[in-house]
Amino acid sequence: MKANGANLILPNGGETVPEKTYFSYQFHNRRPKIPIKFNSSKVYFVVGQRGAGKSVLLEVIAERYLENGDSILDLFGASSGEGLAWLRSPWVEEDNRVLLIKGGNVDVQCSWNAKVWGDLALHDLETNRFVISATPLYYNWEEEYLAIAKIMDLIADRHYYSKMIYMLVREGGSLFYSTKKLEEKQLITKIKAIYALRQARHHGTSMGLDIQRFPSIDADIRSMADYVFIKALGIEPWPKDHKWIFKYFKPARVLRSIPPNKFFWFSAEGALGKGENGMVAWHKRQNENILKALDIRVEKGEIPVEALDRGSYKTVGSQEHAMIIKKYIEEGIGMIKIARQLGRSTATVHLHIRIHNEAIQRSGFCPLCKSVNGEYQNTRTKTLTEAKETKAQATA
Repeated sequence: MKANGANLILPNGGETVPEKTYFSYQFHNRRPKIPIKFNSSKVYFVVGQRGAGKSVLLEVIAERYLENGDSILDLFGASSGEGLAWLRSPWVEEDNRVLLIKGGNVDVQCSWNAKVWGDLALHDLETNRFVISATPLYYNWEEEYLAIAKIMDLIADRHYYSKMIYMLVREGGSLFYSTKKLEEKQLITKIKAIYALRQARHHGTSMGLDIQRFPSIDADIRSMADYVFIKALGIEPWPKDHKWIFKYFKPARVLRSIPPNKFFWFSAEGALGKGENGMVAWHKRQNENILKALDIRVEKGEIPVEALDRGSYKTVGSQEHAMIIKKYIEEGIGMIKIARQLGRSTATVHLHIRIHNEAIQRSGFCPLCKSVNGEYQNTRTKTLTEAKETKAQATA
């Protein structure tokens, strides 16, 4: 085996690409001996406890798709941002078409392109070799779920393709959880992700999921797996519908104490076996600050305040606040007219103008305006007396 990161000479034209990390497997049962495929729309599940080497194996599988000329969509990972480690891989050095997806009010300074999730288009997924959505680049987890839902919508619009997109989901149990959560954003994202799984072959996508507990995801999702790779399970339970593999492998002696570089596997086609994989050299280490290692600086702005419906009254959110300030400063509309246009009382409009000015005087900016990138977040409005004086000077 050559060292990870070395170049492999291609027979066509002498071009070079990074050598993929070591991966080998063998069959345990006599038939059918159908090879594991990495050149079509497939779903790969990697199951095991923490530290069992699940994410590394998903990255090793991803390298097989990269070697075919396909692209990577690193979609959902741990809060430490482990998906960003791609940025120091030889694959990015070979093809630096990278796009980082970030939150709407998050400033990301780095050597790679970054784009707000709300502005994403299918073109972005098609033209970039690596599209990475990492938790540290969002304001909070709610916004990250919204971003993933948007990406799933774009994938659903992919009606034809010339290359595959391998979607790497490092926290599959959080995205495809089996119990219904109360958070609406998570439920919507889950529904769209399930649809993407079911329609994967029509949209030219493959997916690799990292799962700690196999029963934590719905049975109908488990049934979509083309390949299941089993790492060390620890004390985690195993679903009844797959206990047939214990006829071949003893769980107490083998499955619960597998080294990180080894795995057992079975396919939907009935193949069964074991194998091993190398360690991806560029993989994020456990205690590593990946943002610092890659010189990525993230600054999170103020979170937008959403309007709340309280029956007979609806509070003013950040967007409406910024609109009031814009109308008052840019359009020169008086408070009474603004109140009529927005269906508010004059007192409410006056209150938000005062809140805006006091915030700028105190902090140098208005947090409500800043949370929605308002253009007057650093501009104080004129008082009624100042406005009258300006008008008098203009007519003199």
